[in-house]
Amino acid sequence: QDKKKVLPALASLYGKEAAADAAKEIEAVQAEWRWRWTLKSLFTSRTALALQDELLAAYQDDGFQAACERLSQSWESQPSLTLEQKMRAIEVLCMDHALSRILPNFGFSPD
Repeated sequence: QDKKKVLPALASLYGKEAAADAAKEIEAVQAEWRWRWTLKSLFTSRTALALQDELLAAYQDDGFQAACERLSQSWESQPSLTLEQKMRAIEVLCMDHALSRILPNFGFSPD
C-alpha cells in the first residue's frame, strides 16, 4: 500500500520513468523475498544434511586446504594480529571459498 502512495509522488517529482524504475525494483525485491521464503520453508533435515555435505566437501577441497595453509603461514610474519583479526580472516576465507558459492543453492543469501 505504501507503493501506491510513493510511486505517484516519485512520478510527480522525478518523472514517470523514475517511478517505473522504482516499481520494477520494488517488484524485484518482493519476488526475491518470496523466492527465499519459499526455499527456506522447504528447508528440511534432509536439506540441512545436504548443505552440510556440500560444505564439508568444499572445506576438504585441495584449493581450500591450500588457502588455509597460506593464511596460517601469513600469520607467522604478523605476530601482532589479535585473535579477533585471525577469526575475521578465517570467516572471510570460508565465505570466499565455500559459503558464498553454496548458501544461495539452499535459499540463503551469499553473505
